Amino acid sequence: MLGISINEYEYMTPRQLSIRVQAYKEVKMLEAEEYQVKLKNYYELAITQAWLTANWQRAKKMPNLDKVLKTNKPKQKEMTDEQMLNQIKALNAMFGGAVNNNVGQ
Repeated sequence: MLGISINEYEYMTPRQLSIRVQAYKEVKMLEAEEYQVKLKNYYELAITQAWLTANWQRAKKMPNLDKVLKTNKPKQKEMTDEQMLNQIKALNAMFGGAVNNNVGQ
């Protein structure tokens, strides 16, 4: 139940067992909190969907589906070759890669 075998349990001290039980309890509490957040999100999504369905059912004219599904993401600008190279160098340095200054020459 605690993720330990019977053999491990037999050789544990009461303190070790208490620590293991406490850790197990904390993990289960975190899982319960995550579940509650997930459940709340599902509930809000269901309410939103029901509201939209009722609203659209009464609409005189349906909105264009493409407009409804379209997200309001800002369009990204095209990067120049130099900007792209600088971005790659920054990512390379961030992840600990070696710098090769002879690229493109």
